[in-house]
Amino acid sequence: MKRINVFAFLIFVVAFDQFFWDQNLALNFALFSLLSIIHHFIDSPVSFSKPSVQMATVGNVIATFMLVYHNSIVSSFVAIISWIVLIGFFHEEDLRTVYRAVWSSILHFFKIPPFLKNREDKLSKEKSTEWMRWMKIVVLPTFIVIVFFLMFRGANLVFKDVTDQIGHDIKWAFERIFDIASWERLLFVFLGALIANWVVFQSQWKIFSKMEYKKTDELLRVRDKNQYGFISIYFKEIFPMKFKMLRLKDENKSGVLAMGMICMLLLIINSIDIFYVWFGLNYNPKMNFAKDVHQGVYMLIFSIVLSILVMLYYFRRNLNFYSKNKLLKNLAYTWIALNVVLIISVIIRNVHYINHLGLTHKRIGIFIFLAIVVLGLASLYWKISQRKSFFYMSKFNSWSIYFMLIFMTCFNWDMIIFNYNFAQKDKLKFDRFYVLDYLSDEAIINLKLKEKELNKNNDLNIIQDYQEYRYNTLESQFERITLKLANDKNTWQSWNYRKYKVKKLIHQVKS
Repeated sequence: MKRINVFAFLIFVVAFDQFFWDQNLALNFALFSLLSIIHHFIDSPVSFSKPSVQMATVGNVIATFMLVYHNSIVSSFVAIISWIVLIGFFHEEDLRTVYRAVWSSILHFFKIPPFLKNREDKLSKEKSTEWMRWMKIVVLPTFIVIVFFLMFRGANLVFKDVTDQIGHDIKWAFERIFDIASWERLLFVFLGALIANWVVFQSQWKIFSKMEYKKTDELLRVRDKNQYGFISIYFKEIFPMKFKMLRLKDENKSGVLAMGMICMLLLIINSIDIFYVWFGLNYNPKMNFAKDVHQGVYMLIFSIVLSILVMLYYFRRNLNFYSKNKLLKNLAYTWIALNVVLIISVIIRNVHYINHLGLTHKRIGIFIFLAIVVLGLASLYWKISQRKSFFYMSKFNSWSIYFMLIFMTCFNWDMIIFNYNFAQKDKLKFDRFYVLDYLSDEAIINLKLKEKELNKNNDLNIIQDYQEYRYNTLESQFERITLKLANDKNTWQSWNYRKYKVKKLIHQVKS
């Protein structure tokens, strides 16, 4: 165990206590993450030559910067996730997939600190007789001293007064210590020690790296005709009587039949969508856009997941190398193209939804989800056309999801929603209570600034009878935000740009 790591452990414990006690996540988390990166670079600079470590470091730096800049729920969540991923790659720098880095990170959180482990190993080698020998040496003299102490204390009043005063002083000192550092603070420091151990000390556990060691992006042809895949082995266990693998020729026919029927179904669904959604959709106030869009998304999820499982089954092994699989491949490409059409249909529905009812978090979330689906389809196309392995797909898609999360932190979604809906207030009814119930303090203060621009014609919630039953009004929210900032006891550790902007906006409202 390196001495520098013991020193770093103490620094991290102190930093955790000073940065996070009674504070919110903001600048403190960015500095703590940066401290983690600096320590690992000093401790293991070679690991930063690994592409996975480089990408995870860049992702974490972006996420923590956006946490300080936007300080939204999304940016806070992604900053924590990106840091967990980064710690996982620090412990196992040879990993190539994000999801295994998360598991590695969680596993290493529960490891025993090296200095305790070394002590434990050393003690286990010592004989129990040695412990008994020391117990005899120490216990008997201690017992004798205690007996004489009590005797002298009872016989000598001056000695009793002196010892009472010493005991009182010791008690006072302990009381002051616990006044300064409460049990909650001590538990918090203990949590800091666990996190410091997690970040600083490396272990020999390379479980997930070993799992990925022999994994390759390229699909390899298996020459052994009797070698079964895990799916085949499963069915062989269920039906042991006469289980036999299909020949490549028959498996290819089975795949063509399955993919052909799936493509026909998708073609029918897409034809209906193109006719009614792309060119024939007329808005009707009685239309349930929410149900229509959500059903489209659910169908898309089910269709893509099921079809991907089907294609992964058929393109899992030697069928990729079968010389007469051209029709099956073309049907797979057709299925991917038909799913792209299905995605376009969902996008059109969502755009109509937004144009007539405004922008919300869920409607933005649909676009994010569709972007991930497109990347998934792209990886599937590449897997089939270039004979890539399932490991390649899992690696590509885990990184895609990771960087999509990082991308989400780069925007102030609450203000995008507010500005879009307010700009469209003359075309659609502006829902002020969506702002009050679901958007950030910054959006609420902006609504207060622009309240005079709203009127009965464009404010969905201006009805007086409705407002009387609302506790969460604009005035109550403005008062809450003002009071919260006036009584804010957080210091520089919790500084973030969004809070700074809100304070300036409140000053504009009052001036």
